[in-house]
This record gives sequence, C-alpha cells and structure tokens, in this order.
Amino acid sequence: TDVSTGNIYTFTGMVFLTALSFVPTMFLMLGPLLRNIDPSFEEAAETSGVSTLNTLRKITFPLISPGILAVVMYFVIVMIESFEIPLAIGLNANFPVLSLQIYTSVRGSALPEYGLASAYSFLGLILGVALLYAYRSATANAQRYAVITGKGYSHKRYRLGRGKYLALGFIGLYFLLAVLLPVGVLLWSSLLDFYRPPSWAALAHISLQNYLGIFRSPRLVLAAVNTCVLFLGAATLSVVLALLVSWVIQRSQARFTAMLDNAVFLPLAVPSIVIALGVMLFYISTPLWGTIWIIVLGQIIRYLPFGTRTVSAALVQIHRELEEAAWASGASRLTTLRKIILP
Repeated sequence: TDVSTGNIYTFTGMVFLTALSFVPTMFLMLGPLLRNIDPSFEEAAETSGVSTLNTLRKITFPLISPGILAVVMYFVIVMIESFEIPLAIGLNANFPVLSLQIYTSVRGSALPEYGLASAYSFLGLILGVALLYAYRSATANAQRYAVITGKGYSHKRYRLGRGKYLALGFIGLYFLLAVLLPVGVLLWSSLLDFYRPPSWAALAHISLQNYLGIFRSPRLVLAAVNTCVLFLGAATLSVVLALLVSWVIQRSQARFTAMLDNAVFLPLAVPSIVIALGVMLFYISTPLWGTIWIIVLGQIIRYLPFGTRTVSAALVQIHRELEEAAWASGASRLTTLRKIILP
C-alpha cells in the first residue's frame, strides 16, 4: 500500500502485489537449480581463499545463469500478460497496461475486437521470441553449465549463524503478507452474507450459511470430479510432453529444434482468451467439443511453455556423459530417459 495514504490502488501497490504472487513459482523454478550444484565447486573456491560473496558471484550464479535467464524470460512475458491484479488494481486506479488493453478490446464493446486483441498480443510475441533467441544464444555451449556428472556427490548445507534470525524474519514477513493475511480475509468474508471489514460489530453476522449452501448443491460432486480430471490430466500430460520436448530441444542437433522451441513458447505470449477462442473454433466439429478434454487440451497449451522452461533449465545441468555411458552399455534412448534423466 501507499505509505502516506494506505491506499493499495496505486501503481506501487500493483507492482507489490504482482511481485508477491510470483515468488512461489520463481522459487519452484530456481530452487532445484541451486540444489543440483556439486558443492565441490564452491569448496574449491573456499580452499583458494575466495569469500562466500565472490563464490556466489563468480561460480554459483554463472553455473545457474541459464536457469535464471529462463525464469526471467518466462516471467517478463507473464508480467506483460498478467491480468488479474491489473484488472483489480490498475483498472480502478486508472493505470492501463497491455493486458487490460487486450481485455477491453474483447469485452469493452458489444462486438469483440479479436483482431485488435491479437495485434496487442503480437507485441508480447515479438518480445518473447527475442528473449528466446537470447536464451538459446546464452546456452549454446551447454556443457559449460553441466553440474550433474558421473561423479557422485552429496548436498552441502551452510550454517547461517546469526543470519538465520534475519532469514526467518524475512520468511515470516513474506508468509504474513502473501499467505496469512489474504487467506485470513478470505476466510472472514466466506462467513458473511456480504463483505464487511473485520470488526467486533461484524462478528454478529458470522454464519456457516455459505458452506451449507455449497454442500447442499447437487452439482458439487460433478464439479469436484471434473476439477480432479482437469488438474490431474492437464498437469500430468503437460509434464510428460514438456519433458519429451525439452529433451529433444536440448539434446538433438537437428535444425528444427529452434523452430520447435519457438513453437512451444509462443502460447505464453498470446492472451488466454485468444488461445481459448482458437481452441474452441478449431475443435468445434470434433468429438472433443463439449467435453472436459477440450479444457484439458487448452490448459496443456497454456502451461507447456512453463514446463519446457523449467525442464530445459534442469536438463542443461545434466552432463551428456551420463547418457553416453548408458548408450555404451546398450540402453535405448527411452530407457536412458526413464532411468537416468527423469530421476
């Protein structure tokens, strides 16, 4: 919120909320990259008298730079297409962004202007392709970043000393702002017939009527089953497809890999509503029309860029010698993928 007025409907407030919402996904993408690093690299630097800060700057960060670049590339496009927070904050505060321009083009008039929305989307598409080219150029010599080799190693944990209190305080502050307070307000509002700010007077209006209404709904079971099919089917198929595509992109020497990488990344730069329209029109005369599976397909298209960015960054860290050793032992490529790369 704005420090002087306590008003969240500001540009600063929009940036602050967006940053909070992106932290978990960034952590999921960057955390494994740090855990996979062989501690012998950092131990060698410490033995040579290099400080911890210089070790991070000259060894750790360069080794995970492809992963950092993949995360930055992904979230720059996500921020351009970010919609929920700009709609809730930016629209009321009169801070238009590209995603709102796309939304108003589709919903702002009686006749949706899908052409104008697609033109706005093309701006993000150009930026996405440029970032993807920069990523492929930076990781052209992927062997430089391979830290998972045939030599075994164990993870190393560093003692923070007194710094652990600072770290715990930072994590606690984030948990308070991003989890505890929003979930608390959500729980509070679910107990009221209409929203009232938390107060002693509002306690008299608390009830479980909203929850009773949910469990009395005849569509609850159907909605739960469809939701399970949706998240299990879309998540599983997205991960499997992302693994196969990323493996081909990172390991194949064929010329089509760059085209494949671009094609997989393109849906990220296109607004969800435009993707949904395209899927709907393309499959309107197929058996998928009117089923849960057309939604699963749309979700796979939507989240495949995220999966390939995450898996590609991890594959860069795996040295080819592991696969070469498996092939020399007579293992097929599929067996190598299943028993070495996937674990």
